[in-house]
Amino acid sequence: SEESHQEAFEQFIREFSKEYASDEEKATRYGVFKENRVYIQRLNDENDDTEFGINEFADLSNEEFKAMYMDGLRPKLEEQWDGLSYLGRHEYSGATLPASVDWTTKGAVTPVKNQGQCGSCWAFSTTGSMEGALALSTGTLASFSEQQLVDCDNTAHGGTDQGCNGGLIDNAFK
Repeated sequence: SEESHQEAFEQFIREFSKEYASDEEKATRYGVFKENRVYIQRLNDENDDTEFGINEFADLSNEEFKAMYMDGLRPKLEEQWDGLSYLGRHEYSGATLPASVDWTTKGAVTPVKNQGQCGSCWAFSTTGSMEGALALSTGTLASFSEQQLVDCDNTAHGGTDQGCNGGLIDNAFK
């Protein structure tokens, strides 16, 4: 109902400390929020094994979200592996594999982190994979700093990574 949407929007504003520049902006964001809330409900109705919910992005359209968070550095394919050592090829033994693996139960995953408004998924991907690899090989789970990669792995230091404007996981590994 409209009343339910309004109550949920006000709760969303409080929970995520949202502030809008004008009443018009707030009305626009409310319209987007309402559409997203209906979409989330439809997804929940269609997917019994998954639960979708409201998060801090619920007042953004899909186009706005993509423009803010998914428009980073896109390297040419031939540049992606340039200069990296060949580590060999895994040969599958044919052993039966589990249907799924929950790495959180194996102690190989740190708590969820949030990149905020920074387009630094490349840094989060790098640290997450390195944290997991370290935990699996040594039994020690450590949380690595994405901020250090964002600040220090950049074009000024011979790379192509651009901080909050995108980067390459391969460069960060180096």
